[in-house]
Amino acid sequence: MPDLQQPARTAEEQLAETQQKLAEAEKQLAEAQKALQDQEQQPGKARKRPIEGIYDKIDVPVRYVDYFIIAVLVAFAVVVGLGILSGKGIL
Repeated sequence: MPDLQQPARTAEEQLAETQQKLAEAEKQLAEAQKALQDQEQQPGKARKRPIEGIYDKIDVPVRYVDYFIIAVLVAFAVVVGLGILSGKGIL
């Protein structure tokens, strides 16, 4: 006669293994949630766009950096415009 206790033990072992995996997953989830909460509480370490990271490294007010960028773009436009005029023989 087959032993009916054996499948029950296997099912119990599988259940115990599944419960252990679930407990480990819940622990990892709790750690991830804690890390996310810690990150949200630190405003200086929030995710930023790359250009904002550049502003953080330069010890100059953002307004002056913006003025410098605008001046470089205007100078570039002037040089391109002079090149076009020179190429057409106007200058």
